[in-house]
Amino acid sequence: MRGAPLFLNMRVPVLVFLGAWLAGCSGNAPLTTVDASGPDGGAMADAPAPPVLPDAGPDAGPDAGSDAGPDAGADAAAVDGADANPDASLLPPALRLTPLANDFGPVEVGRMSEGFAFTLTNVGSGITDQPRIEVTGDFSQTNTCVALQSGASCAVTVVFKPTSIGTKYGMLIVAGAATASLAGQGVRAELAVLPMARDFGSVAVGSESDPFTFAVHNPGSAPIASLQVSVAGLDFELAPVGNKCSVLPSLTPGASCTVELVFKPRSRGSKSGALIATGGGQTVTSALSGSALLPAQLAIAPASANLAAVVGTQGVPVTFAIANVGDAATGQISVALGGANASDFRITTTCLAPLAGAGSCQVSVSLNAATAGVKQATLTASSPVGGMATAALTATASP
Repeated sequence: MRGAPLFLNMRVPVLVFLGAWLAGCSGNAPLTTVDASGPDGGAMADAPAPPVLPDAGPDAGPDAGSDAGPDAGADAAAVDGADANPDASLLPPALRLTPLANDFGPVEVGRMSEGFAFTLTNVGSGITDQPRIEVTGDFSQTNTCVALQSGASCAVTVVFKPTSIGTKYGMLIVAGAATASLAGQGVRAELAVLPMARDFGSVAVGSESDPFTFAVHNPGSAPIASLQVSVAGLDFELAPVGNKCSVLPSLTPGASCTVELVFKPRSRGSKSGALIATGGGQTVTSALSGSALLPAQLAIAPASANLAAVVGTQGVPVTFAIANVGDAATGQISVALGGANASDFRITTTCLAPLAGAGSCQVSVSLNAATAGVKQATLTASSPVGGMATAALTATASP
């Protein structure tokens, strides 16, 4: 065709680079050449069209086809596969602490509870660093933890040692990973003996006082186990079946038990001792005291006397001292004359009441005989408590 542009009249094979290159990318068409002119050297419009590009999708940009490259499909598949099946080795380690709390209950102040074991487990993948573990409050911990492989565990043992009475709280902390709550109650076992002292007063040697009851009491907030009661001092004894505390397995908070004691001195003088109660790591005492007295004992002085008088008259009296040489009081005192010639003697006395320890009274004896001769008699002082004492009397009655 005359007048057409020069490049349309040239019979040079035209390589449709764009179609060939895109076909190579898709792998669907061979590289081809086409004749640009028709049978008479006509226009390029009659030439076969280049291959149609695959649709890049509605979101593809204008350059999506040309920028994909020969490996674009494989790369896209690899990315999609990773999203669907993640590689476990890429997940971080994760620590789980079980259980999440523990209450240690009542523990005596200053004493340590039994240990409670928490478990720390790596529930993720990969290896952890060595865990940093802390506790707060009246709690302490020991652990076996090192760097943990996936699925591995270690033990964290916590103990409670309260420093004062009351409810205590704390935390078990695995730094940056997990926590557990801790609780416990500080209690105190207290022991008391009431009364704190007892004076049994005066008791004669060889006898015993009436029983006295003591109370062993737990005013604290913790039970007292293994309660024991004993007595110090040779002159004080537990009354028979008087120890009610010995049958108790423990003394609960607020409870009491009773103990009966007697004072049974063995020798003269002031005595001391103690009632001792032990339990719950404590020892308490009640002070005991008493005075041991010698028993009442009557004595008479002089032990004998000679008297004289004229028949039918009363002679000069002789005075006797009746004494209580013991520490305890006597009973009522009786004074009497006995013997073959008792009727020839006369007595007057001040011994009208019991004698206290070391007390005394007097008896005067005189001769008043009806007949002449030697007269003999016995002066006797006696008491239900204190015994008896005698003195011999000899007298001469003159005509």
